[in-house]
Amino acid sequence: MGKKKLIIIVAIVAILGGVGAMTMLGGGKDPALTRKLPLEPVAFTDPFIINLADTENTHYVKLAVAVQVEPMIAADRTAFLEGMGKKEGAKETGVTRIQVYPPLRDAIIDTVARFRSDELLSPSGKDRLRQALLDKFEDVAKRDEALEGKPIKGEVKDPGLPPYHIHDVFFNEFAVQ
Repeated sequence: MGKKKLIIIVAIVAILGGVGAMTMLGGGKDPALTRKLPLEPVAFTDPFIINLADTENTHYVKLAVAVQVEPMIAADRTAFLEGMGKKEGAKETGVTRIQVYPPLRDAIIDTVARFRSDELLSPSGKDRLRQALLDKFEDVAKRDEALEGKPIKGEVKDPGLPPYHIHDVFFNEFAVQ
């Protein structure tokens, strides 16, 4: 009976050791399923024409903006790009939602309107604008997360819905007048 107990204890230790190793090494998940993949930048549908904060003369900027969303795992990336749980023919995707998402569009208008024309005409001014937009987009994402609430058990979140975590901003068109 002593030998049986020893064999059982060794078997239990081996099983627990294997489970522990699997957990520590990624839970046996395929790395391809958990690796985050980049997305192409998403351009807003229309260029923005925004009055600037100049006090002596009226100046405005016309700019086209594209944003890059943080990388996503393959399944979320596919759902973001193709839509999730939509009936055949429905084409609402994360891309089409971002292009017209009012809080992001408002953030662009509000942020750009705080700059003066002389600031935006310099390369460092464009960099400051880019950083100010990223900061404002993060504020929008935090607000959206707060409004989202806790997920219902078993509910699958649609990655095409807010919050959108933007990690880069590109100016496709930029003219100060």
